[in-house]
Amino acid sequence: MITVDRFTRTLTALVVPYDQVGRGLRPRRYAPGSLRWTAARLPVLVEHVWSRQVGWVLDLRETAAGLLGTLWIARSLAGDRALAQVVNGTLRGLSPGADLVDAAPSPGERGVALIRAANLLEVSLTATPRFDVAGAR
Repeated sequence: MITVDRFTRTLTALVVPYDQVGRGLRPRRYAPGSLRWTAARLPVLVEHVWSRQVGWVLDLRETAAGLLGTLWIARSLAGDRALAQVVNGTLRGLSPGADLVDAAPSPGERGVALIRAANLLEVSLTATPRFDVAGAR
C-alpha cells in the first residue's frame, strides 16, 4: 500500500518485498539485503523511463518485510500528473530499477530467480507492480 502525503508530496511504500515471488516474464525473488545503492540521490521515474523523472528518493530503509522507501514528487506538470495517478490508482505500485549482480535459480521454484545482489539505480511508479505488496491495490 502506498501512503500519500499530498502536502509534503511524499509517498511511502515497500519498494520490494523480500522472499516473495514477483510476477512477470522473468519471475524473481529478492533476498533480504540484496539491494544496494551508492548514489547520493536516486531518481523516481514513471514506468522505468529515464526521460520521465518525477522526483527523488528521500529515504530507503531495510525492514523485515522488505526495502521501505519514501519518495518525493516534484512540483511540476509531470510530478502533478504522477501524484494524481497514484492517488486515483492508475499508478498502483513501486518497482526497483536495478542492475543484477548475483542471481541464481531459487531453490524449489522452477523458473524463479533468487536475487542475491543488485545495484539499485532508480525507483519507478508503475501501473502493474511485479509484487502485490509493493504499492496500492
